[in-house]
Formats: sequence, C-alpha cells, structure tokens
Amino acid sequence: MLFDGIIQRILLDQKNRALIWGGFGSVNKLARPGLARLLPDGSLDSSYLAIWNFGPIQRFALEDGNSALIWFENDTGLTLARVTQEGSIDPNFKPFGGANPPAALNFIAPAPHGKVLVSTTALYGSGLVSRLNPDGSPDESFLSGTYTIAFSPGGWGSSYSLTPEPSGNLLVKGDVLAVNGQHGSGLLRLRMDAPTPRIEVDASSAYVVETNGLVSVKLVRNGDISAPFTVNWATDGGSALPGVDFVTTSGSVTFGVGESDHSISLRLLDNAFPDGDRTVRLRVMLPNGESLPAVSFTILNDDLGFVPGGSYAFPNGRFLMNVTGNLTRTNVRIEVSTNLRDWGEWMQMPNDSQVINRDASSDTQLFYRLVSE
Repeated sequence: MLFDGIIQRILLDQKNRALIWGGFGSVNKLARPGLARLLPDGSLDSSYLAIWNFGPIQRFALEDGNSALIWFENDTGLTLARVTQEGSIDPNFKPFGGANPPAALNFIAPAPHGKVLVSTTALYGSGLVSRLNPDGSPDESFLSGTYTIAFSPGGWGSSYSLTPEPSGNLLVKGDVLAVNGQHGSGLLRLRMDAPTPRIEVDASSAYVVETNGLVSVKLVRNGDISAPFTVNWATDGGSALPGVDFVTTSGSVTFGVGESDHSISLRLLDNAFPDGDRTVRLRVMLPNGESLPAVSFTILNDDLGFVPGGSYAFPNGRFLMNVTGNLTRTNVRIEVSTNLRDWGEWMQMPNDSQVINRDASSDTQLFYRLVSE
C-alpha cells in the first residue's frame, strides 16, 4: 500500500476495516484527502470518499456506528461533516445549526447517544468544550466548559492534544504546565462529567442606579446545584472607575445544597457628573485559584445631561447628541432656544442617544437643554 505522505492515525471500525488518517493526498495513486479506508483483507476500499472535491481533512474521529467525523476545508472555509459508513457525506448532519463553524476547532470526538464533543481554542491556550446533537445543532442542555492551558516555561511552539475517556472526561496531553490552575506533568484531566457551574449576574441586578451607598447584586449559578459550591469574587475593571464610581472590594460566596442564587453587597459612589452609564466587572475564581468567566453589571447614571464629548456634527447639518440619566427619570424632554431665555419643547426623549435633524442652510444658533419631572 503506497501513501504519498505521513500516516498519523489508524482506527478499526466495528467491521474490522481500518480508517487511516494523515498528511497524504493519494493511496496507490488514487486521490484520497488525507483519509482512506482499508478492507479487512488489506485492500483499499475504492468506494470510500471516492468523490471528493474539497481540501485535505484536518481532524478525524470514528463514531460507534462506523461513521466518521471530519474537519476539512471547502469552498467557504473550514467545516465539520459526518461521513457515513458507505463513504459519503451525511446530508442530515448540519453542524452548529447551519451557522458558520468556528475556525479554531482543535478537537472532535463522539459522545454517547450520537452526540459530538467539539473544542474550540483562542490565543494563549484558552478554549471551550461544547456538545452538538446528532443532527449537528448545539446541545443547549450541555453546560459548555471553559478551560485554560498554561504552557511550560519557554512554551513558544508548545502543543497539546485532547483524548476522550470512556467516562466522557478529556485527557490533556502535551507541553502543558497546568489546566485550569491544576498543575501536572504533561498529562492532566479535564472534567466533563461534572462541569464547573457557571456564575452569572441575575437579570434583576444587571442594572443598578448610581447612588452613595450599598447595592445588592444577585449572583446565580447554573448547572448542578446538588452540592455546596464556593467562589471568590473581586471588583476588577470595567468602564466604571474604582474610587470614583465604586469602592474596590472582594469577597466569597458559598451556595448551599439546592441554592442557585446568592447576593453580594458593593458600595457605589455618587457624583454630579453626566458621565454616562458604566460597567463594573467582577472577577470570579474557585478557591484553588482557577478563574471562571468574569461577570459584570451596569451602573445607571442618575445625573441628567448631555454626555461630555458625546456629540458629533455631520457635514449635512445633522448632529448626534448622547444623553445620560434619562433612564432613571420620567417624562424627559429636550427643549430648544435661540437666546437662552425663551425655551420651547423640541421633542420627548425616548432613548439614551438621539440624532437631531437640523436645517443645514440655517445660520441660526440653537441651544438645547434637558428637563424632566
């Protein structure tokens, strides 16, 4: 058997046929896109992927039903597909619900009940493991698990791989120092059978009004609530400024058995400036130091006015004025004047920003002000 490139992986299906994946483009001078199948007698299965008009297959995984998952490049970019045991593309498998798949997919594996595990990565070893239904649509019942890889010192060019275990967990192997803060010696386990709950800010606390005093922010844990769960939190950036909009603080929250939400208290600082709405970012960590996705809430400015530097004049005579503080008041109106003495209502303010139409040929100078109940 003559391959014109390297062989990276060989797997046997349930009919003792060998699926061979690697960096080759032909087998015995017959075109094959990096994936070929040998019959039990060792001969090339000429029907398997015999019609192929796309690029090389970059990822490959064998499913229980003798089908295979492949990640390859076609006319529109990288895509995920299922190859039936007959060797053709399954038209009923529409990964990611038909949306464009992520370009940084680095792992695919079969999961129980015909489902599919996929892992996508970003820069510096951060990643997300999610699950697809048998038809390729996202499995909304699966709590996607984030993970962070810490490479060994001098880790430029370091690599790692993910290998599924029968339990559904994933083994992380390679030039890694730690996974999610847990140190090891190049072989660690990513728990998928009991994913870490995700912390979010409850919708009732997503917006709080600017004030001088304590505010309560409700945190919610998603996922398994059958066991106690503790997280540490700390204010950590956002567009709000520590010492100006809020007092820097940190704390710890323990969710009891069956408890899905818990409130924390933070002190806000009021000011008399129309500085717009600002966000406060909360860093969330497990007691062992592992970071969870950060959460945030928004401080609604209560000082009615035009945002300084928030106006823009267009060449056609129109201009944009950004308004703040109107969401915390009722019956907010914009009035207009030509002399700063006589004011008339120009419009009822519906949003926090509004494009003002002005006659480009008019030489009259106009002044605007905000009023409310």
